[in-house]
Amino acid sequence: MLENLPLFVALVLIAHIARRTDEMVVLGSEIFFAARIAHAVIYIAGIPWIRTVAFAVSVAGLVLIFLQLL
Repeated sequence: MLENLPLFVALVLIAHIARRTDEMVVLGSEIFFAARIAHAVIYIAGIPWIRTVAFAVSVAGLVLIFLQLL
């Protein structure tokens, strides 16, 4: 979580300050949060290849937020 959380916080704060908080920002945030929870559970379960998929999905949530800032 340490590698993604600062980026997530920065993107959400920028979106809030720029008043670009629409449905896609909310969806990106929900996807990010759910994927990081899944990543933590999968990490504890010890399944490395599915953990990579959960990480990629969380990055997709960040990309959704970023695209709304353009």
